[in-house]
Amino acid sequence: MSTFSLRVRQELYHARGRGGCCARAELTAVMMCAGSLSVGEGGRLGVVVRTDSAGTARRVYRLLEERLGIKPELRVAKRARLGPRHSFELRLDGEQTRRTLGEAMLLAKTGSPVLGGAPPEKVVSRDCCRRAFLRGAFLMCGTVLSPEKQYHLELVLPGAKLAAGVIRMMGNYRLRAKITARKRWFVVYLKESESIADCLSVMGAHEARLEVENVRIVKGLRNDVNRAVNFETANLNKTVDAGGRQAESIEYLISRIGADVLPEKLRELAELRVKNREITLAELGELLDPPMGKSGVNHRLRRLEAMADSLRKTEAAQGGEDVHGPQGSDHP
Repeated sequence: MSTFSLRVRQELYHARGRGGCCARAELTAVMMCAGSLSVGEGGRLGVVVRTDSAGTARRVYRLLEERLGIKPELRVAKRARLGPRHSFELRLDGEQTRRTLGEAMLLAKTGSPVLGGAPPEKVVSRDCCRRAFLRGAFLMCGTVLSPEKQYHLELVLPGAKLAAGVIRMMGNYRLRAKITARKRWFVVYLKESESIADCLSVMGAHEARLEVENVRIVKGLRNDVNRAVNFETANLNKTVDAGGRQAESIEYLISRIGADVLPEKLRELAELRVKNREITLAELGELLDPPMGKSGVNHRLRRLEAMADSLRKTEAAQGGEDVHGPQGSDHP
């Protein structure tokens, strides 16, 4: 789990709903996302809630104690394989199970537990309760990557109907979530920075939201600078390429017909371009006496290039013989 994801969880540990309805919604999310049925001694039905986070285990324990006066059995197990060093189990048994699932509205009319399916409408009908449910779901099965590296927030959920319900809840806040299957799990995810920031705010992680916003602003400025630099670099490369091409044509022309043959105004510009291959047309025009605008400089250089091209064609047609003689007057 990313360091940023841990910071988000730590902030959510201190988030509070508006009242008992929000505690119920969060408890429902806990049971639906991380609860599994078990059978204890004498065939008594129980529920086990598993998490890899000590902080999340403490929050669920406190939620059960404050809301229902229930103190679940807490077990800590070491893991031998890669991943978190410990896992935490909160075990409810017998009457505890019935009271908890009843509070979470996860009991059928027959009294049978219903951990699967969509979130109960009565539980998430209010705005504050939807926020609490999403907060509980994230604490049990959510992660978010550091915005410095990649924009990605996801909830790994155990059922398709639960995942669809979560997407509907996110839709109330214009969060454009998507869903994909990953083995037997259903992953609801966000990949847009704005949606991730809004989702964090919805759940109550306002400091984390500000961090995402700050990173997004810095990245935006960095991208703007990079685009500007790339644009200037491209323009500079074009200028250098064009200047080099023009200078080569002028040198070829002078080597064949001589500089004195060129009209005075073309000769002055030709000499300046050969000496200043990397400068722009506007800068080249400033060196003329009198100075000339970019359009006029471009016209004269195109005239020189056209003369060089015509000479090349003539030489090619005559088998490479030198061609001498005036090339006409200058009309800037």
